[in-house]
Amino acid sequence: MARIALKLYNNVGYSSHSLRTLALAFSSQSKTVYAPTGIQLRQNQWDSKKQMVVHHPDASSLTLKANRILLSAQEVFLRLTGGMNMEIDAKQMREIVMRELNKESGGTKFLINYMIGYMETCSKKSTRSVYNSTISRLKQFCPTINSVLFDNVTQIWLRQFDKWLSEHGCPSVNGRSVHLRNLRTVFNAAIDDGITTNYPFRKFHIRNEKTPDRFIKVESLRAILNLELHGNDLYARDCFLLSFYLLGINMADLFLLQVSGTKVIYDRQKTGKRYEFRLQPEAQKLLYVLDWVSHYKNTHSFLIMMNRSLKRIGSMIGYPEMTTYYARYTWATIAAQLDIPKETISKALGHSTETVTDTYIVFDHSKVDKANRQVIDYVLMHNR
Repeated sequence: MARIALKLYNNVGYSSHSLRTLALAFSSQSKTVYAPTGIQLRQNQWDSKKQMVVHHPDASSLTLKANRILLSAQEVFLRLTGGMNMEIDAKQMREIVMRELNKESGGTKFLINYMIGYMETCSKKSTRSVYNSTISRLKQFCPTINSVLFDNVTQIWLRQFDKWLSEHGCPSVNGRSVHLRNLRTVFNAAIDDGITTNYPFRKFHIRNEKTPDRFIKVESLRAILNLELHGNDLYARDCFLLSFYLLGINMADLFLLQVSGTKVIYDRQKTGKRYEFRLQPEAQKLLYVLDWVSHYKNTHSFLIMMNRSLKRIGSMIGYPEMTTYYARYTWATIAAQLDIPKETISKALGHSTETVTDTYIVFDHSKVDKANRQVIDYVLMHNR
């Protein structure tokens, strides 16, 4: 049965003191989708059972506002469906209700309010952080951004924003493309929600530049193995090698890694997908560095130290810009040089490239273990 209610987002990574977005929850056919109301509350300020704001200085007015929004949505839905129990999925229900509400409000939907609401619905803390950065940039670029409607944004406006970014701390093409893609995603979501029909990205091209090569030649990788290092540089070198032996594992995943027996099993931070492969003997010997890694408060502080040490190490072998990413790029590059199939390399790196055909195929994950063994043997062939 289709139902519309109010719900406070309980985002992963938020503390009980963080602000959350109160949203309309459209439920149908065992699925629920959301549309932000623009009201932000802390967890203890919303009574989900009574559907009312509590412990807030404006509790009464906010409760009234929330209930008006809910009532308007319910009335629109009843009017459009004639009160009949129609077969409609949650996304369709949200689309038709929000489109109608938008018409009734005269189309006065503000870009920044919607973007903040969209950000709050992102489950990953890292994704919210990226969107928050874009919102901050927009506020700096346009002091009147709070009154900018979706319909006010044009191709010229986007070009001006792009130019402003290039002149205010974001000179790289790829750095600016992150903010522009975030903005484009929000426009696509707003169109899906029936908030706007304006799409300034239709003829606005978001440029990207090929990133510089980040792999190390196998001779230099072998040289790293034989460097005499001490202190943090020693730990950083072994941590880098551990990442390489673990198929170029991302440092965010390595930071939280736990190993049991001869298998490495974890959920990738970037995609949330389960990842499993064999623990090679060379990696087993370097697991001691995980104790050192655990002394850091978070991934950010760990990466700062790692990259500082890796730049020193890289300078010794002709790669002064070496960072943690080099382990991942180097594993993939060597694998390709050894003619390991691209599909196997993709699976090893945990890339999400699933097609319709892939749903009919059970991939043999032992191919990944064999590929890793082949890469490691090639690198160490002169060190045995």
